[in-house]
Amino acid sequence: MEFQETGRQAYARLEPDREGYLCRARDASKLTLTYLIPPEGYDGTGLEEPFQSIGAEGVTTLAGKLLLAHFPPGNSFVRMVVDDYSMEQLKKDYGEQKAEQIRTEAAQSLLDMENAGVQEIETSGIRPKLDEMIKHHLVAGNVLVKVPETSDQNLQLWGLDQYVVERDDEDNLLLCVLKRSIAVQALQEDLRALVLAEDKTKKDSKASAIDVYTVIARREDASWEVWSELSVGPKGYRMGEIKKYKDADDLPWRPLRMFPVDGEAYGHGFIPLHFGSLNYAEQVREALMSAGAAMSKLLIGIRNGSPTRAKDIQDAKNLDVIRMNEEDVWILSFADKIPDLRYMSEEYNSVKQALERAFLMTTSIQRNAERVTAREWEILAQELESGLAGAYSQFASDFSQWFVSHTIARMQREGRAPKFPPEIKVKPLIVTGIDALGRGKDVQALQSWFRFLAETMGPDAAAQIIHKDELAKRAGALFGVKTASLLKTEEELAQEAQDAQLQSIAQTLGPEVAKLATQPQGGPTRRV
Repeated sequence: MEFQETGRQAYARLEPDREGYLCRARDASKLTLTYLIPPEGYDGTGLEEPFQSIGAEGVTTLAGKLLLAHFPPGNSFVRMVVDDYSMEQLKKDYGEQKAEQIRTEAAQSLLDMENAGVQEIETSGIRPKLDEMIKHHLVAGNVLVKVPETSDQNLQLWGLDQYVVERDDEDNLLLCVLKRSIAVQALQEDLRALVLAEDKTKKDSKASAIDVYTVIARREDASWEVWSELSVGPKGYRMGEIKKYKDADDLPWRPLRMFPVDGEAYGHGFIPLHFGSLNYAEQVREALMSAGAAMSKLLIGIRNGSPTRAKDIQDAKNLDVIRMNEEDVWILSFADKIPDLRYMSEEYNSVKQALERAFLMTTSIQRNAERVTAREWEILAQELESGLAGAYSQFASDFSQWFVSHTIARMQREGRAPKFPPEIKVKPLIVTGIDALGRGKDVQALQSWFRFLAETMGPDAAAQIIHKDELAKRAGALFGVKTASLLKTEEELAQEAQDAQLQSIAQTLGPEVAKLATQPQGGPTRRV
């Protein structure tokens, strides 16, 4: 079914629905990071900076904490596991013991994939983009993201003032239209000629630009198509080929929302939740700065008709002596306003402390050390989860899991990440967020279980009923350690056991008997 609208028409149709959310986003940006969602018609100059800085400091601090919690440097922020349904199928096909062995073998392959994905993100310079994305999330509550489709691309972001969306009654995305302005001189020669033929006024100005609409449309079979249109003529001009994607998970575009609400196409940000405190802090801070500027101005008054001349006072230097009547001269003072200013200052400090608590600026669990433990990252994640009313898990579900899946799939296509062994028919389940940081809980559970067996049955009896190699492999996977070259194979263990037995025989019966024990059965014999 052909798309019935042009990109320009679809954007114009959906633009009024976005207006209320965009106004709130601009108000939030005005109180925090003014450049993030600038006012309409912004040309790069003339941004008004707020009087208070607590908003900008709070957004920057909270964005940094969210970035560290979602993507902790030096620690794995993603955990790939075998899903429960695949395990049930394996148990039916191979039995429970064999299925658990397959799970352990699969864990090593998943660990390799996990490490490759994390290393790609750490070395691709994507962190600044992630930080900017989280700031859009906090301030505007909405941001359009495109993950890289090739290794030479980077994460791309667009603010709420550049795109519109449409969703159905079940909150599923149906359409997204992105509007960008591109310099005419930057277009390919054939496209530039097409634009100039349509609008000859653009030929005289090198700074002239034209609108380009990128349409991201869902089809009836739940597949997606993406194309770009030049805003030329009544129907526009479609640029390049249509890109097709099988489903929403395969689609590299995604409009993110911080606090989604059922029935609303756009989300709500964190900053609008604190408009009252931020606006009050802005007004009080402005009044304090104005009063401070007024109080710093020194004015001297002279009574009308006084013989004291103003020029004598102006020209007098320090320690000079001049003739004057003390009652004729006075200094204008705002001393009677100091109690009022003190009250305003206390009010500002009070609202500032409340905002610092809201932005989690008063707590910090990260030590000033070269390495931070996974437990400390887990505490930070839980702090953000409770302080942001579930936004941490929402972000992990909407973005982190999808982003990691795309990154690993792209690296596998390019041959830079190991693929899952085809003989093991399991489906990897990617876990991010607090669950990914909670690998230490699984280690503790394994240790507690073995300790319980040892205390109940005795260490020797517990060791006899446990497959030690299986235990070592599982522990290695939980600790994120590759055990392939560390653990001995069954053949090596059998050879070592045989060598130990022969050494014992040699010490007891002599080397000749031990040599006979190593000869294969049916070999040459010696008559006595």
